[in-house]
Amino acid sequence: MENQHNNPMRALSSSKNNSYNIENKQKRKPKNKKRRDSEAHSQDVFHKTLHGFGIKHKSYVQPINNENILKTVNKNIEKELDNMPNILYFNTTVFSIITILVLLTSSFLAYEASKEVVADQFKTISGSACRTAKYKIQGIFDNQILLAKQLASAIGRHEGVAKANTKYFKKFNIGDEIVFGRTSDMFGARMVYFGSDNDTYIGTNPSEKFVSVLDESTNFKRIQYYMKKDGSELRDTNSVKLVTENYVPKIRSWYKGAYQKYLIYKDSKSNKDQTKWLSKEEIVPHVSDVYINFGTVDDYLISISMPVVDAYTDNFIGVISLDVPLIKMTEGLLSAKKQAFPDDIDDDIIISVITELRTGPTILLATTDKTIRAELKKHDITERSLEAVGKYEK
Repeated sequence: MENQHNNPMRALSSSKNNSYNIENKQKRKPKNKKRRDSEAHSQDVFHKTLHGFGIKHKSYVQPINNENILKTVNKNIEKELDNMPNILYFNTTVFSIITILVLLTSSFLAYEASKEVVADQFKTISGSACRTAKYKIQGIFDNQILLAKQLASAIGRHEGVAKANTKYFKKFNIGDEIVFGRTSDMFGARMVYFGSDNDTYIGTNPSEKFVSVLDESTNFKRIQYYMKKDGSELRDTNSVKLVTENYVPKIRSWYKGAYQKYLIYKDSKSNKDQTKWLSKEEIVPHVSDVYINFGTVDDYLISISMPVVDAYTDNFIGVISLDVPLIKMTEGLLSAKKQAFPDDIDDDIIISVITELRTGPTILLATTDKTIRAELKKHDITERSLEAVGKYEK
């Protein structure tokens, strides 16, 4: 056997190899401790996993992609899954149904939480709408009442309608009607008229362009004259619209109601305590029940009447009255509803006015509902009870 020490070439080669190995060992960096621990942990987990699936082993140094190991793992996984209890797995349909149920439940809970808040808000808005409607309708009547009081005061002072040499309104001169026409236009009344204590009558209806007169000149017949076409609002005695026989103002409800108000005023003067006497300004106007306009089938009116008291003698000399059409109330309701509920384009919210007649049931006067309004036009005022209106709505 050749001694390497005796062979110079081998000794040189061995010396070089040793030198190379020493250098490589010096250059090679030692493994990081954390890295070694991580690898050991991974192998341990892998071994335990295989053992859990029934694979006997001592130590696995082969790579994970070994076909035999993978087949064995897959086989044991399938076996274990078959032995597991049946579970519900989700497909798209089940997922969609569950999502919908969750959304519905969330919506319901949100609704329950906000229901009281929404109800309070609706009550607040509804209350505001009702107050607005009340103020608008009250404003309409306040204007008419103011007009009636002013006309009654003017006629009581012998102004507006000529009284001189007519034996207290036995005859109305042409031109006396102008004051009624102009005040009617200004305050939106359908017709303004005056009935005297001498059974005479004069009135003007600007919307229908006629003047109604009952006096000595008409032989005490009520004659409706068309107005002159020159815009003067004077009666054209050559153009007659209608003649009514036996028309007596004193027996009309608007006249009798106002006369009762005068009697209350007059009776107060008999009180020994003068502080309880009523002044003319304290006389309360008479508001009639709803009635149908003469010659129509669906034009319902409310009359506001004031007794006319002579400013100099304190005597009763007649009644001034004006007609307010129910359409004015409907316009007030529609305006109030639009202001409170501007987005109610489907007419789901209804605002109505009801009243109790002096001689009958509680009836519907005005409403914002189109269907009910159309039905009311087909029926008499006595068929406007709340029970009847409920059938119209259906």
